[in-house]
Amino acid sequence: IELLAGTGDSAGALALLDEHLECQTRLWQNEWFLGRIRISALGLATLSVQAATSPTEQRAAIAERGAELADAGRLSASRGLPAGRRLGIEAVGWLARLEAEAARLRWLTGVQPPALADHIELWQASVAGFGYGHGYEQARSRTRLAELLRAAGKAEEAAAQAELARTLGRRLGAEPLLAELRRLGTSPNRRGGDGASGAELTPRERDVLALLVQGRTNRQVARQLYISEKTVSVHVSNLLAKLGVRSRAEAAVLARRDGLLDG
Repeated sequence: IELLAGTGDSAGALALLDEHLECQTRLWQNEWFLGRIRISALGLATLSVQAATSPTEQRAAIAERGAELADAGRLSASRGLPAGRRLGIEAVGWLARLEAEAARLRWLTGVQPPALADHIELWQASVAGFGYGHGYEQARSRTRLAELLRAAGKAEEAAAQAELARTLGRRLGAEPLLAELRRLGTSPNRRGGDGASGAELTPRERDVLALLVQGRTNRQVARQLYISEKTVSVHVSNLLAKLGVRSRAEAAVLARRDGLLDG
């Protein structure tokens, strides 16, 4: 599921998720098995990939599917144990990530989006939830948290979280995680070899550039960064001037070619 979503095949990932849920429900003879917490969290993450590039008219349906997955995960957490038993630390970690992923999907679809401060707290809880020793999942949550901290204008805090995730990613050779960090523009500023690629960008301009590289529209950038479309337009104009290019597409090509967002 994660591999398919990571390559942009969200439809394939969701089809596999449904097949997996059907199989597990049959095996456990109960639809509220504890593993459903994790599966639901992965499904929500996949839907976020889908929502990031979907037309506006499709986002309500994506958000509805996400709400169903989130509710199923929560019900599994409450019904998947015998009376009087408590969730183990792994389940607690995945439940925290489920809530954070549910908020992220609402953020990306614009359907009942969370307040930025609340959204940040949910990802902080996810980071803490995997603190028992699941380094990779903690690093993934740090990556999501870094994205939000950048959106909140907390560049130094974002850089600190991103660096912790990057260090672990490099040690594990976790290229998908490192690639996500690069796409999010959470890497330290770099200088290229010529004037255009060596242009100094503000943290917010780097945020915008990272999303342009992903092909986002001004409206999608505005929603993801919690700013107005007019402000996005200003940032795009400044980016084009600093990079010495004439279009968003040229800016994206330059960013990829010269590694402006690499770390």
